[in-house]
Amino acid sequence: MAWHGLVGDQATAERFAQMAEAGFTHSLGWQRAEAVQQTADSARSAGVSLIVRVPVKRHDLAATEAALAPVVEAMKGHPAVAGYFIVDEPGAEAFDALAELVARLRRIDPDKLFYINLLPTYASPKHQLQAQTYEQYVRLFLQKVPVQVLSFDHYPVSTKGLSKDFYLNLEIISRLAVEHRLSFWAFALSTPHFSFPAPTLGHLRLQQYSNLAYGAQGLQYFTYTTPRGEDFRPGPLDRELNPTATYELVRQVNQELQARAWVFMGSQVLSVGHVGEPLPEGTRLYEPAEPVQSVRVEGKGAVVSLLANGDRRHLVIVNRDHESPARLKVAWASGTAMQEVGPQGKATPLAGDSLERPLEAGDACILVWGAGPSGRATGPDPARP
Repeated sequence: MAWHGLVGDQATAERFAQMAEAGFTHSLGWQRAEAVQQTADSARSAGVSLIVRVPVKRHDLAATEAALAPVVEAMKGHPAVAGYFIVDEPGAEAFDALAELVARLRRIDPDKLFYINLLPTYASPKHQLQAQTYEQYVRLFLQKVPVQVLSFDHYPVSTKGLSKDFYLNLEIISRLAVEHRLSFWAFALSTPHFSFPAPTLGHLRLQQYSNLAYGAQGLQYFTYTTPRGEDFRPGPLDRELNPTATYELVRQVNQELQARAWVFMGSQVLSVGHVGEPLPEGTRLYEPAEPVQSVRVEGKGAVVSLLANGDRRHLVIVNRDHESPARLKVAWASGTAMQEVGPQGKATPLAGDSLERPLEAGDACILVWGAGPSGRATGPDPARP
């Protein structure tokens, strides 16, 4: 999903086609009530869905309901409208009011998504979270607000390096999403501002592959077009809507993600661990399970996630270094029909009982074995795009 997607006169069929070309399936952007129908029609022509956001003052829930309710009523049957934006980064003191608001809007349209995005672990407990701990903040939200997905933002790459609690944030969100039987959506930063630098390929890969390793089913980018103010520098599209170097990086990453989507979509996370010292805050050491015998990484370490989809198993190994390559070596039990999923999504059989190769900054190595839920051999389901 593209945050700060196409708005107003920008929201043409041609611009949505350009967005789809970069691998986006959803757009979240401000829309005047009278323009939502036309925007949705333009988005539909390119195969893009909308999360509709009405222009009201930030965190003004009464104004949001007054402006959004008639739009929900008018657009509830439109096939290009996936849902509606409610609020970004609310504090816990707003959860009761949000619960009532979402419940009222869902009575108008029970089939669409009502989208709320939560704060990250580095938010202030007193002034932003309005809770004693981050876990308490997320738990209160899930106990009170009837959302269909759990979304949060955490931008781990800054001029100071990788934030120490990025993986702790993923640990908490992933665990609580499972407890509440919800999918979760996560972010990568695509527009530089303040101490957040212009993204590299390694930055984007590390964020999105780490999100997927922890079970994310929706991937978001902040932002697509470049916002005004707050020291925002050009994102994928600059303020004149010209594609930038970041547009090409995002398109490359999204092509990989879409090609490999069959590995992640609908899969269950069986375990997530880390190799390399020191272990990130809040994480645990990876423990191999048969048929995998060992995973070693020469570098800053890696995330190692074991996913299941039916009888098929996916081992996802993400280089935790967003700047430099690592050296990866994986060994497995002799006789295992192991395959590696390349960036084009194709599963290629591996000879022998080990793999040793470089792993680019933030990149993922994906190994698969076993059969899928339909009994097909390991590899992408041919019925899926």
